[in-house]
Parts: sequence; C-alpha cells; structure tokens
Amino acid sequence: MTILPQPTGAPVSAPGDAKRHIRFRERLQTNSAAIVVATAFALLLGALLLQDPVRVPALTIENPTAYDIRVDVSDANRDGWTVLASARQQCVATVESPVDRGEMWVFRLRAQGLAADEIAVSRSDLERSNWHFVIPAVLAQQWEKGGIPLPPRQSC
Repeated sequence: MTILPQPTGAPVSAPGDAKRHIRFRERLQTNSAAIVVATAFALLLGALLLQDPVRVPALTIENPTAYDIRVDVSDANRDGWTVLASARQQCVATVESPVDRGEMWVFRLRAQGLAADEIAVSRSDLERSNWHFVIPAVLAQQWEKGGIPLPPRQSC
C-alpha cells in the first residue's frame, strides 16, 4: 500500500489544535464560574441597597367638580412630582399602593391644561380621613370664573 502525500504536504490535523481547544474550554468554564459568582454578588448587593420605598395601602381621590383633573403629588420640598391619577369629573379614583410622601403631601391639580393649583395636606389628616382626598369644589368655581372651559360631560 502506497501513502500519497496531500497536495500541500500538511498533515490532516496539527497535534497542538486539540490542546488549544481543551485550554479554551477550561478558561471558559473558569470564567463562567466567576460570572455566576459576580452576578450572585451583584443581586445580593442590589437587594440590600435598593429597597422599595414605603407605601400607603390606597388613596382615594374624590372629584366633585365638572372638570377632569390630573392629580400630581410631591412632598413638602416639592423635589419631584409624580403623576398620581386622572380624576374624572364627578367620579372617585383609587390609587393602589402609592409611595408615601412623608409628613406633608402636596397635590398639584390641573384642569384643561390651563388651570393649576396646589394643595398641601398633612399625612395625619389623610390618615384620619382613611386616605381619602376630596378636590375642593371652590377650585372649580375659581377656574370657571377665570374662563377655563369645561370639558365634555363624561361618566365614570
């Protein structure tokens, strides 16, 4: 039997290739373990440092006015505003588990994109009212006198 050389004369496989593949797999396995450990550490650290803010059970917003009112909320410092709800005219809206704003809750009420007023309410007053906030009807009267148009009539 005669052995014919390959056209290039190179062997079919080099002996070092198999060793390189094994080393690559070992490194990948070692790096995978390090990645898993780092991920577990990051998740644990995140759970310890990033805790959910304190919340109240639910807040009911009663809108006895003829305006649809967007209700934003902030704390006494007015550092940041959060959209709380859209209170439709002559309806009641309930917000489940809102973030507790501390000792003073400041509600910013907006109607028709033109009128805006702020009302500060203490946390103790909200607790006494069982977390029930009523938009004062006098605001709607002021807005109407100021020429703020009423929206079309809607139902809850």
